[in-house]
Amino acid sequence: MARYNISDPRYGKPFSWITVPITVDGKIKAYFVVLEAVDKIDYFDQFALRTGFLLIQELYEQLLVARSAVDSDFEKFVKNLLEGRLDREENITSAANEISIKVNEKYYVLVMEQSNESIILAGLYDLLKNSIRGEFFHNYCRVSYLGNNKCLFLVRMDETLSEKQNADSIKEKCLNLKKRLELKVPGIRLAFGLSDKRDFVYGMKRNHHRAEQAIRIGRLLYPKEEIWTYSQLGAFGWLDIKDDEISLMLRSINLITESEEHKELVRTLKAYLECKMNYSLTAQKLFVHINTVRKRIEEITGMLNLDLDDPMNRLKVEILLELFF
Repeated sequence: MARYNISDPRYGKPFSWITVPITVDGKIKAYFVVLEAVDKIDYFDQFALRTGFLLIQELYEQLLVARSAVDSDFEKFVKNLLEGRLDREENITSAANEISIKVNEKYYVLVMEQSNESIILAGLYDLLKNSIRGEFFHNYCRVSYLGNNKCLFLVRMDETLSEKQNADSIKEKCLNLKKRLELKVPGIRLAFGLSDKRDFVYGMKRNHHRAEQAIRIGRLLYPKEEIWTYSQLGAFGWLDIKDDEISLMLRSINLITESEEHKELVRTLKAYLECKMNYSLTAQKLFVHINTVRKRIEEITGMLNLDLDDPMNRLKVEILLELFF
């Protein structure tokens, strides 16, 4: 317990107040404050205050238990949904209603991933919860762990903002959350994937996949960024491409473009694909002889070990060239 005194010329005499910390599991969660406006607290007052304090302490513990139970219910809901035990719209809606998720509202799904193997995100429960509440205070947000180093956020759409403004707001909050956690947990490495396609709660599983895809493909396409959105992926969002395929293709093309001589090969390949693999039209577009086009295409496909007769391979290369060259 601590007593504080203050003097103010606006009042006839100094007044004081006492503070008593409310602790749960050895941690201070709040303070019980009593203002001594007229006289100091005497022995008989202390008995009444002690009784009041114990009642507030017990109430606070019950509130924390209830909040923990709500978080636990949401994690159970997420697990059942992602593992397919909730697969029908009416079942999902009913389960969401039971844990106070507003089923008539639309939501965004955000995934946060921690990649430093020496840190376990699940072990930072209290710190993480407090940091999240500090950033998403004005938005409805529910959080669930997905394993030891990943979290799912269900963020309610702000009806007063456009879709782009909602996405920008969530990205800004992610950056602030990242800074908060980096200050408190040295070495933590965080990445975020946002499914910026708002939907009702029964679309949550699909949007979770999109958010995971945003991280998985986004870090390959845009390695300098730490927050990726699903819409940012373009066609790569719906193509079923393995991580190592994109990485290898990008690495090969980047190595080729480091040489001025090879840059001409990449330019020819891009024009060739734009001309629907027509040698004659490509030659006209580049103002070179048709045999030059043939030779360049043969050379670059050999260097990249690329089969342009495979429509999927062709599409992947077209998208990579369009995005980066």
